[in-house]
Amino acid sequence: MAGLLDKGILGFSKVLARGLRVGRQKEGGLFLRIGPEAKVFFLLSSVVGVSLIHDVVKQASLLLYISILVATSFKRPVAFYKRVLLPTLLFGGAFTLPAVLNVFVPGSRLVGLFQFKASHTFLGYEIPTDIYVTQEGVLVLARMLLRIFNSLSISLLVAETTSFLELVKGLRTYRLPNAFLMVMLLGYRYIIALSDTVVKMYLARKSRYLGGSLGEERRWVFGRIAYLFERAERRYEELFSAMTARGFCGEVVFYKEGGGVFRGVLVGALLSLPVFVLVITEAGWRI
Repeated sequence: MAGLLDKGILGFSKVLARGLRVGRQKEGGLFLRIGPEAKVFFLLSSVVGVSLIHDVVKQASLLLYISILVATSFKRPVAFYKRVLLPTLLFGGAFTLPAVLNVFVPGSRLVGLFQFKASHTFLGYEIPTDIYVTQEGVLVLARMLLRIFNSLSISLLVAETTSFLELVKGLRTYRLPNAFLMVMLLGYRYIIALSDTVVKMYLARKSRYLGGSLGEERRWVFGRIAYLFERAERRYEELFSAMTARGFCGEVVFYKEGGGVFRGVLVGALLSLPVFVLVITEAGWRI
């Protein structure tokens, strides 16, 4: 039990430390010099555009464009793509890999795998006598991997070059409801405070722990859960009182506002121009 808690808390603290570093790069290239309004427009329009593009060649072209943006924004683009590759293979490749077989996606034969003496039925699927990789199945797998890879690359590109407060500032420029923005801000602050409290509590107990039974470990865990809920409620009350004392009236206000909707849309549209072109050509319209 203690070893499991040690590993869990250690991994949790690493994730927390990485999360706090996101968006705090002060030196870099292209995207660090762009306002949050343009980044929000680019993020939303590009992710929607990726979902609308079905052609594998166009997805590959979009990957090339995103690679150029990453290369001009980071000093170590290889490290950036390492963080994108694993989730892509895990969520895209692992679940879509069976689609390359003729059992799920019939099509032209590419590579033969197995041969049976007779066909079978398994979970509603008819298993033919000849199992092989199809060309259409490979295209389905490639399309899914490229979509996930491009979407994650765009999202991480914006996240790594934009702090959370700048992201909220960009959303406020597009007149999102103040209640929605306030929930985002308070939730973000609460997650950080809660995570830091959990790590500190466990490390403080571990420094004074001399050993005990499994039942004692379980009682401590359940007791800390109840304490965290009580402390969270107390912290929210204190935070609301502090905000009210400083003049909070229900509106999110930043000391330095952004460049405006027009400028954000203009710069974001220029960044998203290749995506727009690919979507238009995908729809068959003439430019």
